[in-house]
Amino acid sequence: PAPEPQPIRLGTVLGQLGHNMRRLLHKRPNSTCPRGTLAENSRVEKAPEQNLGTSEKLGRPKAYSYVRFSKAEQAEGHSLERQIAHSQKFAEEHGLQLADLTYRDLGVSGFKGKNITKGELGKFLAAVETGEIARGSWLLVEALDRLTRMGPAEYIPLLMQITNAGITIAFTAKHRIIDREALTKKPFIFYEELSDSSLAVQESAQKS
Repeated sequence: PAPEPQPIRLGTVLGQLGHNMRRLLHKRPNSTCPRGTLAENSRVEKAPEQNLGTSEKLGRPKAYSYVRFSKAEQAEGHSLERQIAHSQKFAEEHGLQLADLTYRDLGVSGFKGKNITKGELGKFLAAVETGEIARGSWLLVEALDRLTRMGPAEYIPLLMQITNAGITIAFTAKHRIIDREALTKKPFIFYEELSDSSLAVQESAQKS
């Protein structure tokens, strides 16, 4: 008789996911992108000055904007302006102090994690790891597919790494908010965003 199938252990699956993400993050360099490409313009840029008024003195949480697009020709469109506008509107509506710095990966693919290993997202993660970006801060990004176009085995540990460090992630296009508490108490909060991301991953795979 054929051997009975062994049950899938959740701890084993999560352990493998974490191992895959740690291996990817281990490749992350500290150097900037090579000059002579659009990526050299992906360095941290200042956001437009805002009139923060007295609310800044009340200790509003600080938020950092992250924007990304894959193709150099997208710089000629409205992708950058749209993503920045989403972050600014979200910060205003939720009483967040939008940092003077924004992390930009312009013309950098998220399909194989290049924005982590060689881009500004990797620098954001490093700043979180060293404490330069404090716990309680927010990461504002238009949608999950702007953050990454990798598959579930990579992006679930990525989201867990960020939220476990005390950072709240906001997907500004659809006002979805993910933090450690939400992932712990309501893991199904992933589902809608993951569904959108799965379509983006399939689209990237077809183009690669």
